Amino acid sequence: MESLILVLVLGILGYLLGEFFKKPPLLLYLGFGLLLGPAGFHLISPLHLKEVLPFLLEGGLAIILFEGGLSLVSYGLSSPPSFFIPNFLFTSLITFFLSGLSAKFLLHLSWPFATFLAILTLITGPTVINPLLKTYPLKRDVELFLHWESIWIDIIGILLASVSLQFIGNQQLSQNFYNLLPITLGTFLGIGSGYLLHFILQLLLKHFKKDNVVLLTSLGFILGLFFLTEHFMPQSGPLCIALTGFILAKQKGPYLLQVHRFKDLISTLTISFLFVLISSLVDFKHILENFAPILIFSLSVIFLIRPLATLLGFKGKLKEKIFIGLIAPKGIVCLTMVSYLGLIVQNKEQEIILQTIFILIVLTSLWVSMGTKFLAQKCNILINYESTGVIIAGINPFSLKLGDLLSSYVPVAFLDSNPNICSYLEKNIQIPTCSYLLDASVYEDALLEGYRRIIIVTTDEAINELTAQIASKFFSPQLVYKIQNANSNQEQTFSVPANTFPLSTLELKKIIEQMGNEEIVLTIENSPSPQSKVLAKIINSRQICFDLDSKHQAEKYIVLKSKN
Repeated sequence: MESLILVLVLGILGYLLGEFFKKPPLLLYLGFGLLLGPAGFHLISPLHLKEVLPFLLEGGLAIILFEGGLSLVSYGLSSPPSFFIPNFLFTSLITFFLSGLSAKFLLHLSWPFATFLAILTLITGPTVINPLLKTYPLKRDVELFLHWESIWIDIIGILLASVSLQFIGNQQLSQNFYNLLPITLGTFLGIGSGYLLHFILQLLLKHFKKDNVVLLTSLGFILGLFFLTEHFMPQSGPLCIALTGFILAKQKGPYLLQVHRFKDLISTLTISFLFVLISSLVDFKHILENFAPILIFSLSVIFLIRPLATLLGFKGKLKEKIFIGLIAPKGIVCLTMVSYLGLIVQNKEQEIILQTIFILIVLTSLWVSMGTKFLAQKCNILINYESTGVIIAGINPFSLKLGDLLSSYVPVAFLDSNPNICSYLEKNIQIPTCSYLLDASVYEDALLEGYRRIIIVTTDEAINELTAQIASKFFSPQLVYKIQNANSNQEQTFSVPANTFPLSTLELKKIIEQMGNEEIVLTIENSPSPQSKVLAKIINSRQICFDLDSKHQAEKYIVLKSKN
């Protein structure tokens, strides 16, 4: 059990290091896992975990699949752009067909196993694509396709892989219609369970106001449901859990904010733990035995099959096709599904699939980490942050004035929690957007509309903090600016990380001149903290200062004070 605690600690460490260096933590998870396993210090082996490994994998898979089902609706499943679906279908079908043939003839897998591996090669997922989209601002069509592909293929891949598992786990029934019974029952049970959990959470909210009740109920429900379905209908659990999350999110109940907090915290912890754990079980000696065909297959998927499928299936410019074709990282869903396969059947084919997926994850992670920016520049699809839109969260006289001035340079949208304010502004001032601050789907939609920066200026510090946390899931944290109380006398300050992209790219000198001509007085003051690259400072929403020379850590900054 000590080794499991070490796995958890290293998973958390990998996540924190990834956040610190602003890089996806997948490679860190894999590296830590290898150090613990047969390739490293041999602290973990399947024999050590023989009794608990099935429960860890099944429990982790349940949480990940539930998170995937929830994400579909929160990301706006029903509103992909019109060009997406035909491009997605053609690209996916060609990739699946060519990957299946390659798995059959290069890896010498039987058709059921080759089909299962071909499905896994399709899956990317929001957990591996979203960090890229937050880091690199891409042209709209490219960004939209990668975003929607990751969402759709995540859940569709899970569903198809679940169906494929039925034929692998019950090969003696593969020609019998009873083989489809668990799939059918799992589908209906998942839909019914989604509505049941919706009813339970609504009932609990009427009697309990604590978030922990919703969180613990959701966690207990999905874990119990997964184990029950696996006990009575083997291999139907993944499909059932994914549909439960989808139906629950579709209800848009008042509990969703708490459920999403659970999803973000628990799923992040689960993903980091499982990545390190599963990586520690991979034996490089076995990989070396089949290294040549596995490497050829993996490189073919990354640099031949996927690009060819995109060239044939995606209707866009050639450079866009090249970029999309070469960017398809693999993540925890693939690794967990193939580990789950190991609980159903253990043979040479299952080992080859596990080794292949592991190599695919390593290669795609390395390629995406090192090659994305270079490839985007060569394909001429990077855009400048200074041309992206700005969201202003919180409507008050100051934010309206700031928004009016910024709108001369970039698109501006407003968010506020007060529906009366939104209604008034939409009727009288024609604000482009006015939506609820804490609705995660709003930020997803905003990202897809080209808004990549947010300035949070409400008068409630708690709301500012929550809004910043939610917005940082979609925008780069370096582009999320918020007010926070700095000391006991209620001085309020914009909190901005170091090495930020300053709003001075919006030609703030011109904005300052406009503000000065109307109602603002400019003064120069010494900076109380010259080492901190503070972008802006607001006191009672009536004063603002801009550090116009943050690159050189200037000791002076401009304070704009309202005459009122």
